[in-house]
Amino acid sequence: DERDYYSAATLAGSSEEISGRIALHAGKLPIREERMRDLILHFSSNQICSILELKKLDSEEIALEWILYKYTDWLKHYREENSQIYINTKIAAYELITRALSNLSKCGKSIQHADRFMEYAARTDIHDV
Repeated sequence: DERDYYSAATLAGSSEEISGRIALHAGKLPIREERMRDLILHFSSNQICSILELKKLDSEEIALEWILYKYTDWLKHYREENSQIYINTKIAAYELITRALSNLSKCGKSIQHADRFMEYAARTDIHDV
């Protein structure tokens, strides 16, 4: 409602992590694991190696996690030296909220006001900043 995308994205990132654990505990595949599988299928080895080199990462899995979690990492660990990374906080908030809701939906859990968010998302172009 207040268009505070930094707060929404930060809270949604934590919610996604917690809801992923709830999904795992319920025997469901968290959205994180689904997205990792999708990334593996869509990124070439050369692209993954480029990210490994650029970000000085140790493994392909860490590189894929960086792709998935660049929003939450940037929001949680903001440092002056990486401030040149542009994060569209509106898109970050949208993606992280939908991931958290997806995890909980898989477990049959409902979230108060999730319907309001889905209505907002349906009528809003998240790419308009």
